[in-house]
Amino acid sequence: MSKVFVKFLLVLFVLGFQTGLNAQNTQQILSFGDELFEKRDYFGSIVIYENALNVDSSDAEVLYKYAKNLSLLNNHEKASRYFYKAYIIDRNKTYETLSFELAESYRNSGENRKAKRYYSKAIRLYRREKDSYWYKRISQSKKANSWAPIKGKKRMDWEVKNLGQDFNSNSSEFSGSINNDEIYYSALIADTSLENNIILDEDYFARIYKDKKELKFQESNKFKGKHVSNFSLASDNSAYFSVCDTSFRCEVWAGEYDGNQIKRVKKLNANINTSGDNNTQAQVVEMNNETYLYFVSSRPKGFGGLDIWVAKKESFGFDKAINLGATVNSPDDEITPIYNPKNLRLYFSSNWHAGYGGFDIFKAFGGPIHFDKIENLYQPINTTADEYYFFPNTDRAIFSSNRKEGNTDNTSNCCNDLFEVNYKEDEYLEIDPEKIEVSVDVLNKYLPLDLYFHNDSPDPNTRDTTTDKNYKNLARSYLLLQNTYEEKYSRQLPDSLSEEGIFEIQDFFENKIQAGVKSLEFFAPLLLKELEKGSQIEISIKGYASSISKSDYNLNLTLRRIESLINYLKVYDNGKIAPYLNQTASNKGSLKINKLPYGEFAVESDMNEDNRDLAVYSPTAANQRKIEVLAVTQTASGNVNMDGSASQKEAKVEVIERSINLDLAKENKSRFTIKNTGEGELKIYTVNANCKECIDIDYPSIINANGSSIISFEINRSKWKRGATITLSVFTNTSPNITELKILLR
Repeated sequence: MSKVFVKFLLVLFVLGFQTGLNAQNTQQILSFGDELFEKRDYFGSIVIYENALNVDSSDAEVLYKYAKNLSLLNNHEKASRYFYKAYIIDRNKTYETLSFELAESYRNSGENRKAKRYYSKAIRLYRREKDSYWYKRISQSKKANSWAPIKGKKRMDWEVKNLGQDFNSNSSEFSGSINNDEIYYSALIADTSLENNIILDEDYFARIYKDKKELKFQESNKFKGKHVSNFSLASDNSAYFSVCDTSFRCEVWAGEYDGNQIKRVKKLNANINTSGDNNTQAQVVEMNNETYLYFVSSRPKGFGGLDIWVAKKESFGFDKAINLGATVNSPDDEITPIYNPKNLRLYFSSNWHAGYGGFDIFKAFGGPIHFDKIENLYQPINTTADEYYFFPNTDRAIFSSNRKEGNTDNTSNCCNDLFEVNYKEDEYLEIDPEKIEVSVDVLNKYLPLDLYFHNDSPDPNTRDTTTDKNYKNLARSYLLLQNTYEEKYSRQLPDSLSEEGIFEIQDFFENKIQAGVKSLEFFAPLLLKELEKGSQIEISIKGYASSISKSDYNLNLTLRRIESLINYLKVYDNGKIAPYLNQTASNKGSLKINKLPYGEFAVESDMNEDNRDLAVYSPTAANQRKIEVLAVTQTASGNVNMDGSASQKEAKVEVIERSINLDLAKENKSRFTIKNTGEGELKIYTVNANCKECIDIDYPSIINANGSSIISFEINRSKWKRGATITLSVFTNTSPNITELKILLR
């Protein structure tokens, strides 16, 4: 559940005795505040803690509890100030997680540098307990804190809007779904309330609505004193929903949906509703003539907190539930699963995977059980507040968020509203190479591909431009050096940062080197399938190297690295790609490697090259030693039309202005105009930048003959240096197939 899922009860009793509290001592006041806090009446408890603060503003317990209350009301900026005051007094002596909570508040306020400092302090307490929840939790938060400003880019083509007063109120609306163009959602709406979120109703409960009208139950007495929410509808009009007690302990029920009424309700079997556990947020999915139920549960044998499970429907009911595994689930909470069987995407929210703070929305590819490639949906969908219940529908999606900006109750970000975004779902991408229908366009969907190398590898201390080494073998040897990298890099850091250094190295080896090898193994069979069709194609590969050696040496080194990948391709699947590289294939297919041996980084690192260990073993240096498989293009003689037939007409690229000067003090957006002056269709396979963290790029995939379009971009101001040049490489189905554009930063 969200940290602030609803507006909680503050009874008149609190108001009546508020003025008398100041006369009592601090502990009496705190005791009363704690009682309300434990009931999750955070609006009530904060009033009491504020009174305690007025009595004694130097008490660490008062400061800590007040700050914690503020964070649960998503007032993170203010919470960080009071957590800091408590930290100065307590220094983690009474509250072991205080430095972590301070770091979280800084991160949720967008102060990533301050957050980094206190994550490092927090993790030191658990450095001898690396298998503990708290070591993993703090490590993961540190990773997310680094991810947000570097990789958490904002999608400029998405616009988020509040669904408006037709659906939202000053209460809490959540769990939206679309069925036959009608919006179903849940809401917790009190009958009577005052300003400042004070609720006068002693009891009020969540209910299900369709376009502002509450759905009714034929046997409504079964849910008296219960919350009913999370509506999901199957094609046979069977409806699934959550029934929760006042402590938000939930069960999954089902019934028959008839008009605005749900009939013949029953609780699902013990495979779904395990005794004593929280089972909720079910979504029914129909695919391949089977029915599945995705839901959230706290049952044993999960990964921790709330996990997402799936169960298949059989004649007797739902079969034993299966956990979706460690790719999706984590030691903390994964909630609100929505699965789209048309493009095999699972949308869910998590407070563990790398995000901006709170619950973020993620998507995973695969299913119905096994998933891969977790991806954050980025801003503006996600924020430092909580986002969940993401439901895509054709060219838009609706979701819930307690963000302050755009919320109906814009005085605080306590409560959920329904939002919509112009979100177009990803195209279906098959995960089994044998089943993928390959084309040059499809191959480019799996690029770019980054492959990393150890320092001066392969064949150190030579100036040769060729090698007999195979990239896959080099990568295996590289992975064996992880412990060496951890030791040598962390030794160069202050003691307070050594744990963080080890974490950075672990992240690089797991999410860069290993991921690159897996992607290469996935890409190679697709490439072979396209060549076996007789295609004449070209692969562009760019090499990079750290700046520890001179450019002429690095030029030869990067050529050897590209050659190691060619060697891998030559022996792949018992040499099946080799004839295409040698231009001897009987089907006239061919594979040409376009070597771009020395790519310049747009922003040079601040690495200390006088320190050999840092220059070799630091993550900054390791990230620079790579080759990048950028694009696959059809050669001029191999151009084809959209229907696969041979094309006699060629496209031609013309760019009016290939260089743009940009004064980032005044603006950070601009565009290039690109024309197709040929008679054939111009395809843009990809646009690659030499500083991925510096820029967001938007470009067309096709430009018709004699047509024109734009390549627009936005510079990330926090990731540039004065005088730097960003190079955009535009890969097309023309000859030559690369057009370079320059952005000069001032």
